[in-house]
Amino acid sequence: MANAPSILLVEDEPALMDALERIIAAQGWKVAATVATVSAGIEFVSNRDCDAAIVDANLRGQCSKELVTELLRRKIPLVVVSGYNASNRGGLWDEVTCILKPFDESELISVVSNLLKQNMQ
Repeated sequence: MANAPSILLVEDEPALMDALERIIAAQGWKVAATVATVSAGIEFVSNRDCDAAIVDANLRGQCSKELVTELLRRKIPLVVVSGYNASNRGGLWDEVTCILKPFDESELISVVSNLLKQNMQ
């Protein structure tokens, strides 16, 4: 699928990364890259394009706020997956769609589909 949307996956848990890759592939979307750190995510978006991103809120003990800020600055739609409820996430997360872990696959698909549709308008 040459024109399939590409999704950047930012997750540090291998099992969850595998699940995300499977979900993305099942929708006919492409995985733009898989990265496990904030710095790797920032490096990717600094050098390559993607249509959307799925970002873990906490990567190896580091808050992904810096990466989320960069994605927002570049106007790349994103969803944050987090094990923390809204009261523990802080202000930046109010600007992005967040899904609580463990997430429902259909919810993630719906959110990413909507982000991609909005990005095409």
